[in-house]
Amino acid sequence: MKIFLDTASVTELKEGVAMGLVDGCTTNPSLIAKEKRPFRPLVEEICSIVPGDVSLEVVATDFEGMIKEGKELKEIAKNVVVKCPLTKDGLAIGVIRTPIPNARCRRIKPRERNRVKCSTIIPSWQKPRSRP
Repeated sequence: MKIFLDTASVTELKEGVAMGLVDGCTTNPSLIAKEKRPFRPLVEEICSIVPGDVSLEVVATDFEGMIKEGKELKEIAKNVVVKCPLTKDGLAIGVIRTPIPNARCRRIKPRERNRVKCSTIIPSWQKPRSRP
């Protein structure tokens, strides 16, 4: 089992790492905003503290915007993992992973469930057959 802290607090991350309990970190735009620090210096510091993966989420909602932003996030540090929203475009990035290596989709929120239609990005030859 791996333990990822869901925070952008440098203090919390330093405490967790000092205890030997932190394998990685997952953040989101609202957690980063709570820290009231400029984005780039904050995430650079987080990446230098955390020994494993640091998930940074894109704020763009369209495919091209997510790819552009994801590539910029990946340049921050080697341990950055890009998180995309679980929308049609975000899921496509999470599945193909070619434009942004090691990209992941964040969990789906109940209000977003009806926005995602997986069948629209899965080729027909890969769709499961219906049972009789």
